[in-house]
Amino acid sequence: MFVVLLKFSDNKSNAGQLMEGHNKWVKRGIDDGVFLLVGSLQPKMGGGILAHNASLQDLKKEGE
Repeated sequence: MFVVLLKFSDNKSNAGQLMEGHNKWVKRGIDDGVFLLVGSLQPKMGGGILAHNASLQDLKKEGE
């Protein structure tokens, strides 16, 4: 089991343009049974994911 912390990069102003793809990625993780819990850490600061049923290598590959 892993706790994945997501943090906005320096180009945070582009986040709105990328949100649709991000939401599809989150939905796929939930549908595949890898993401158990997904949510915001602080408003507009990033998020967190509780993941299982995957190796650390698989999680890193998905995040690229």
